[in-house]
Amino acid sequence: MAEGPLYPDNPTGWMRHVLHEWLQQPEAQLGLLTQWLQGHGLPPVGDEEEPYVWLLRGLPLGAERHQVETALARCAASLLDQKPDVQPVGDPPERLIYNLLKLCAGLRRRDLLAGSLSAVFKRRELAGKWMGLDLRYALRGALAMNQGNNRLEGDWETMLAGRPHEYLGGNPWDGLEGVLGLPLTADGRPELPVLGRALQRMAVYLEGEHDRLPVYRSVLSRLTQRFPSPRWDVDLVLLADEHQWPTWTVEALPRLNFRADSDGYFLWRPVFDVLAHGYSYQIQRQFCAGEVLQVTLDEEAETFVEEEAPIFEEHRCTDLTAHIVGVTITAICAALAKLSGGGKRAAALSLAHRSVLRQNVGLRLPP
Repeated sequence: MAEGPLYPDNPTGWMRHVLHEWLQQPEAQLGLLTQWLQGHGLPPVGDEEEPYVWLLRGLPLGAERHQVETALARCAASLLDQKPDVQPVGDPPERLIYNLLKLCAGLRRRDLLAGSLSAVFKRRELAGKWMGLDLRYALRGALAMNQGNNRLEGDWETMLAGRPHEYLGGNPWDGLEGVLGLPLTADGRPELPVLGRALQRMAVYLEGEHDRLPVYRSVLSRLTQRFPSPRWDVDLVLLADEHQWPTWTVEALPRLNFRADSDGYFLWRPVFDVLAHGYSYQIQRQFCAGEVLQVTLDEEAETFVEEEAPIFEEHRCTDLTAHIVGVTITAICAALAKLSGGGKRAAALSLAHRSVLRQNVGLRLPP
């Protein structure tokens, strides 16, 4: 194998070398890829992983990556256009088409793969299993990652509602993946109304799970990482409100206390309740059944929020299995512990603490 930093002497490096050499011989690319997808002719990377895994791991870094991805996607489309779902290719054919579809999913090149994958879906001829997995599972994943239009939107929403597709099957997680793979709008962002409905259905699906908060947090994290945007803090609050997500989902939002440019502050209800015990504010709007408020603050109130809200955010984001009342009490106590004396801030925190205890713990405290 080639030496040097580009091709380290390990299985990933071996694959990068092989793909680099493959890129230089366009006339042999289709034949070689057909062999590789069956597990033939690969470097000695082992049999623990399927061929598509090593092909994706072997994608080079830097400028050559796009070239290799493009060549692989074009060859994959050519293989799909040979209708391996109708006229089996390979030995065994199930392994080839499984790895072909998984490679398509990993490449995410809708510009080159959407049409060929759509044709497989429309034929409804794909059947069989590889390693116990239905080949239509692999097709579902490849379609989700390579959608050229919104035609499957209704199918993904069906899965999100808990009803498997009549051909592709699928569950709410598959439906979510499909929605996340829909084409972006002209400004490069996902369709927010579609996302709002999808996330509402995921919340309903997770409703009875004991770990619903961390799981839902991970769902939102996948969304914001896949589509980076400085507007997510506001957009997620608006989506939660407009699509009536269950109240508990508010605690899973990435940020609940933040300044929204000229729109004032968005505050989580427990932070607002402390603020209301001693500082000036003006409510502009309430969201999510009053769990989030948009407010205008004077300078003194802004200072309080900037310095104390992070404590509430820290406890909200780390105590994901605790009840909101417990999180609120813990956050207030932590904020009080950081103060060196009394004053207006300590009084507001103390009053809010007593109010929470009276309302939720049943203690008979004097006003």
